[in-house]
Amino acid sequence: MRSTFFLAAIALFGSTTVNAGGFSSTCTECRLGSSNTRYGCLCGDGKGNEIYSLVDLNDCMVNLGGQLSPRKSGGFGGSCKADGQNDEYTPCWDCGNGSGTDKACPDLNSFISNHDGTISCDV
Repeated sequence: MRSTFFLAAIALFGSTTVNAGGFSSTCTECRLGSSNTRYGCLCGDGKGNEIYSLVDLNDCMVNLGGQLSPRKSGGFGGSCKADGQNDEYTPCWDCGNGSGTDKACPDLNSFISNHDGTISCDV
């Protein structure tokens, strides 16, 4: 019984994982790369180190009529182009809407997490 509690405590408190987003509390210097969909940050690993980590946002978002929404394997990059306003946690894209483009600036913090120094999608 005591060892089960100890293992559960390690699993609960021994990781920097923030479920369902929240990466901005443990990651800094985040930038969208020149590929339009690759996003990288320096993230804490819970052991005092910072690791540079990349995630391909094509695996995280979909373009729905000019607006970006979280969706696994959404492939938004084919219909959106980064607008150059590279905000650290809320980058923007110009996305096709069927009759032109709309500016879309999704809150990545709502669906990107830091798992021990590695950022990933929670979709």
